[in-house]
Amino acid sequence: MMEENVDLEDIVLQTLYTWGAKGVTRETFYNVIKGLNYDDLNLVLQMLEGLNYVEMEWTGPARFFAYLTPDGVAYFKSRGTIEPDEVEDFEEAILQMLVEAGDEGVTSEQFVEGIDGLTVDDLVTFILAYETEYYVKREWTGDGKFTTYLTNSGREYLESLDEVDE
Repeated sequence: MMEENVDLEDIVLQTLYTWGAKGVTRETFYNVIKGLNYDDLNLVLQMLEGLNYVEMEWTGPARFFAYLTPDGVAYFKSRGTIEPDEVEDFEEAILQMLVEAGDEGVTSEQFVEGIDGLTVDDLVTFILAYETEYYVKREWTGDGKFTTYLTNSGREYLESLDEVDE
């Protein structure tokens, strides 16, 4: 059980770090971590909150926003997980692959094989953040695998970034 909690702690920290100031809801954790048990999530969040790594904002019974504190950010970075410059590199590579794929989409296997150092757990966190903004849509293909497609909103967002760069 301890090893499972360490793995869950890594995924929780990665999710909190990726979502940043937006905070992470219980539902977001369920979407990112397939098969998540609420008691396990609550145990990890309580432990991280007790260490002042996470701040909880309760919005109802078993409903919350969780935020990574500055101490939590420092702890996360000390664990050898994805660094901020890697986040930007991964985001750029993911978006580039989606643009190049067009209407064909990109499978989770193609992302992981095509982007050095990207894990499936990291990929799901990024894709979920893009789904929330309606920039991509994801279709599950079975066995925890999926194909991701860039939406019209995602294309417009990327075009607006290009205009800013010019």
